Amino acid sequence: MTALIAGLDGGRILGTLLEVALAASLWAGISLPLAAAHLEFWSGRRGRPEDREAAARLGEAAVANLGVLAAAAAGTMLLALVRKPDRLLPLLIWLAPVLPWAWLAGTAYAALVLLYASDWGWRGRPPAARTACGAAAGLLALLLAAVRESAEAAASAPALWPLVAENPWVIFRQPGAALFTLHHALGAGAAGGVALMLAGRGAFRWESSVPLSAGARLIRWGAACVLASSALQILLGAAWVGSKGPAWVRATFYGGGRPLLIGVALLVASAIFLLEVAVSALRRKGSAPRAGLAAAALLAAVALTAGWVRAGVEGASRPGPPKTVRAETGGRAAR
Repeated sequence: MTALIAGLDGGRILGTLLEVALAASLWAGISLPLAAAHLEFWSGRRGRPEDREAAARLGEAAVANLGVLAAAAAGTMLLALVRKPDRLLPLLIWLAPVLPWAWLAGTAYAALVLLYASDWGWRGRPPAARTACGAAAGLLALLLAAVRESAEAAASAPALWPLVAENPWVIFRQPGAALFTLHHALGAGAAGGVALMLAGRGAFRWESSVPLSAGARLIRWGAACVLASSALQILLGAAWVGSKGPAWVRATFYGGGRPLLIGVALLVASAIFLLEVAVSALRRKGSAPRAGLAAAALLAAVALTAGWVRAGVEGASRPGPPKTVRAETGGRAAR
C-alpha cells in the first residue's frame, strides 16, 4: 500500500482507526450500563425520578453502542484476516478453546443490555433487579476487554499457543494483559464520567422539567470520574514508560520518528485539556452545561492519539534492517 505518512501505510492507518473505535466502544460498553445501574440504584434509595430518567437515556445509549461495538470488532477482524492471515489463522486455531466462552460472554452482554433498556419484565420487580442487570452487563464488557487484550498479548507469544489447548485460561497470564485491561477500565471510568456530564446537561435546557440542581449534581459526579480516571491513567502511563528504562525510550522514539513524537505531544495536550475541563466543572459546582461536550471531544482526542502512539510504539519495536542498509539500498536505487 502507498505510504501516507513516513513509516505508516493505508492499512496500518485503517487498522489503528478500527482499534481506536473498538477501544472507545468497549469503554462505552463498560461505562454506560454501570453508570445507568448506579443512577438506578440511587433513584430507588433516595427517591429521585430524574435519576431514573437519566438511567433510561444511558440504557438507550448502551443499546446504540452495541451496533458500534459489533461493527468495530468485525472490521478489525476482517482487516487482520486480509492483511495478516498467516499470523491470525494459526492464532485462532490455537485459541479455539477460548472462543466459545468469548462468544457466550458477548451474547450474554448484548442480552443484558437489551433487557436493561427494555421495560419488559421489570414492572412489579424490585429496582435492585434492574440495577444488578446493568452492573452485570458492565462487568461482562470488562471481561471481554480482558479477553481481547489477553488474546492480543498471546499473539506475540507463539510458544504459549500449545499451552492454551491444555488450559485455555493461561492467556490471562500474559504480563501486558493486566496492564492494558486496567487501561480499559480507567478509560471506561472517564467515558462514564462524560456520559454523566452529558446526561446532566439536559437539565439546563429551557424545556426540561428536570431541576437544575439535579443536572449540576450529575455534571459534578461525571467531572469527578473524568478527573480521577484521567489522572490515574496518566500515572499508569508514566509508570509503564518508566519501567521500560531510558534506553528503551530513546530507541523507541528514535525508531518511531516524527509521527510518534507528534502523537505523544497531541496525547499529552489532550489529556491536560481534559483534566482542565473536569477541574473547571468541579469549580463551578456542576453549573457548566457545555463541559460535557468539551469533555467528550477531548476524550475522543485522547483515545485517537493513544491509539496512534500505541501503533507507533509497536511499529518502532518491530525488528527491521539497520538504517545504514536502508541508506545504502536507497543510494544504489538513486544511481
